[in-house]
Amino acid sequence: MTDEHDRQLTALFARAGEELPDNEFVPGVMAGVERQARLTVLMRIAAAAAIVLCAFLLAAPLQDMIIAAMHGLMSPLVAFDHPLPALVLLPVNNVAAPLLLVFIALRALHRRMFL
Repeated sequence: MTDEHDRQLTALFARAGEELPDNEFVPGVMAGVERQARLTVLMRIAAAAAIVLCAFLLAAPLQDMIIAAMHGLMSPLVAFDHPLPALVLLPVNNVAAPLLLVFIALRALHRRMFL
């Protein structure tokens, strides 16, 4: 770096000519920063309270939807007369198994094409 000053920048400072009083400037800036920090904390508390309230209001309907989805995904694809084959094939004899296989295939395809 050099010790030379930019002439245009020096001229801009010279034209400004207005000096701020030091004893009022720093406390004013600090008060503004503290006010902004308090406002930020207050907004975060309000957002957290809103999220908790929505969670309480939507907990029961959301739980009902999840249970209905689980029952739908666990419905068997093929009905068996005997309980032994039904129990043995239970992990792959439901709606969720083909969906999982499709998801795994799409993920592998995505990795081969884009990663």
